[in-house]
Amino acid sequence: MKKFALIIIFTLSTIFPAQAIDWENTFDGLVLVTGKATDPYKAINENNPYDKFFDGPPTEDDEKKEELDEEDLRNIGMGTGFWIDENHIVTNYHVVKNYKDISIYSYNFPFEITDVTVIGYDKEVDIAVIRVNEKVPHKILPWATAVPKMGDRVYGLGHGLQLVWSFTEGILSSNYRPRPGTSWVHYYQTDAVINPGNSGGPLLNEWGQVIGVNTLLISPTKFYIGYGYAVPYKLARRVALQLIETGYHIKPSIGIQLGMVEDREHYYKLIDLDVPSFLEIKVVVEGSPAERFGLLPGDIIISIDGVKVEASPDVIEFLWGKMPGDVVVVEVWRTNNKKEQLHYINVTLDAIEPSSDLFGN
Repeated sequence: MKKFALIIIFTLSTIFPAQAIDWENTFDGLVLVTGKATDPYKAINENNPYDKFFDGPPTEDDEKKEELDEEDLRNIGMGTGFWIDENHIVTNYHVVKNYKDISIYSYNFPFEITDVTVIGYDKEVDIAVIRVNEKVPHKILPWATAVPKMGDRVYGLGHGLQLVWSFTEGILSSNYRPRPGTSWVHYYQTDAVINPGNSGGPLLNEWGQVIGVNTLLISPTKFYIGYGYAVPYKLARRVALQLIETGYHIKPSIGIQLGMVEDREHYYKLIDLDVPSFLEIKVVVEGSPAERFGLLPGDIIISIDGVKVEASPDVIEFLWGKMPGDVVVVEVWRTNNKKEQLHYINVTLDAIEPSSDLFGN
């Protein structure tokens, strides 16, 4: 009987294979973002992590290109974005920050869209949200529902090297790359091709869900030679939803600096005691929630709200799902008066003040 059932299951799966994604249809959720620079020098030469990440005219019409003089070429930029609901588009902050008179082009909609408003941004995360104030037919690209794993197939949509509506494929080659100067932001790394013009576009999983927002590449040539970087979907979605609701993004703060245990003797002692973590609080910031509620330097963090943590990114990604005022339970292993024991400490998170200016234009 079991054999018969297995034959039926196999036969049905052969007759009705898993539905493949129609990737061309997915382009209906993609947009081209273009505009004219308020300050051409800043737009092209500003010293930022994405130096010259996008550049050049947003057109494939050679005749129109010939009509543009050198100054016009320096004033025009392009990037990518994608629809997340009926009226809102997610892109990178650096795509829109130096541009006025922004225009949007949506796939399968043959008209320039100019009635748009940048409703907010987070400079640190490099995410901005654009509201489209007219009705445009389009597909909504859904956010992912599960964290991707290294080795997963991933797909990039965008306008790299001014080759509009382009599709690339690769794998997720790392699920953690830090951004210098901040502990709040880290990236997914992919070998799917990311080039100038891809900024703000979606990185998708095999089900067509957005797992990240393509943001930069690390390359000595300024062009793709191996790795691109995307803001993880949990962080990008958090920022986008807050921008839509309030116009700004508020981050929670706990007030600790973390690192792995560095003392060899301490490391082996934790192993002998079956402590399931080596993530140590190195610094407790003065006046922070961590100090007020009793976390100490030297504490080994095991879990937060019952979620096991093994490295600093685990803590940061946990905080991506929290808001100021939330109470979290931090489980720590502590050496106190030569006694080793578990402590469960309730910590109420503070707020990091959001940026309030909107480009100054």
